[in-house]
This record gives sequence, structure tokens and C-alpha cells, in this order.
Amino acid sequence: MDEVYQKLMAGLEQLAASPRETRGGLEALARAASVILHRTGEVRSELGRWGMRLGRSVEWQVREKLRSLLGESFRVRRAELWDERGEHRLAEIDAVVRGPGVLALVSVKLGARVEDVEELARAADIYRERTGEEPDLKILFSDAVVPEEVARAAREAGIHLVRDEWEILDLIVELARRRRAPGPSPTGRP
Repeated sequence: MDEVYQKLMAGLEQLAASPRETRGGLEALARAASVILHRTGEVRSELGRWGMRLGRSVEWQVREKLRSLLGESFRVRRAELWDERGEHRLAEIDAVVRGPGVLALVSVKLGARVEDVEELARAADIYRERTGEEPDLKILFSDAVVPEEVARAAREAGIHLVRDEWEILDLIVELARRRRAPGPSPTGRP
């Protein structure tokens, strides 16, 4: 990247030094700018791939922590919902938590946005249509600070915002208690 920057600066210096060579200087500058844009696109693409890998890793960690916290009476799995012909994925749910008296859908995000709230609400609707089961809890997990507009959208959609797996456990225990169903026993809480 330093080499490209140096070429760009040399092109600018040439342009400033000799107005007669403006055309050649502009062409050199355009070539250098094109290289920079191409390399910037490569960097963005690589950052996007790393972000996806990190997101998948966090989703897996949340599922594993929930399995550990909830115990054997609860199942935690990832779900993809497809169209009738199995050609198009309609929704993805990072964690479907099912146990005595509880069905929770959990979406895991590194940083929650309003679009993530809308996506989880759509996924819950599709889940209901496909399975005939109404989710008891819709939960958006984000360990980042959640902007107020995201919190407002979540409240309006009936989605719980949480920052760690213990908060998910609390929601499930409270729901099971209200329904007088056997819930997980929250032990080892920090």
C-alpha cells in the first residue's frame, strides 16, 4: 500500500510541477487511484470474510454456553428455514432453545441494528408458519452497546435484548416459573 501511495504522491507532484504535462499527470493519477480503489476493495472483502467467521464463532459459543447453562432437559440448535421446494433459504435462527414449557428463538449479533430486529421478527413469523409453533421468547443477543433506536424497535416487536447468556437463562427460568414448568436450575452464576 505504501508503494501505491508513493506513486500517487509522485503523480500529484508531477502535476503541480509542470502544467504542460497535466494530461500525462492526470492519467498517472487516474491509474494510481484505480489501483488504490482495487486494493481497498480487496481489503474490504477480506474484512467481510473475517467478520463472517467471527460472527459464526460467536454464534457457536453462545449455543455451547446455553447448552451448558440449560442442561439436558433443553435442546439448543441452529435452524435454517427454506421454501417449500428447498431452493431458497427464508430465514436463519442462530439458536432455537426448546425445553419444558419454553420455545425461544435467539439471534446473535456482534452489533445489533434495527435491520437485525426486523430480521428476527420475520424469522419468528416464518418459524410459526413452518412449524405451527408460537415462539415464547424472541431474543436478540449482542455484547455491544445497543443504540436507542434498536432498543425501541426491539421493544415494539416484543424482542428481548440481552448482552450475555445469563440474561437468556434468566428469561427462560422466569418463563418456566410463570408456567410452573420445570426450568433449568441456574447454578454457578457469577
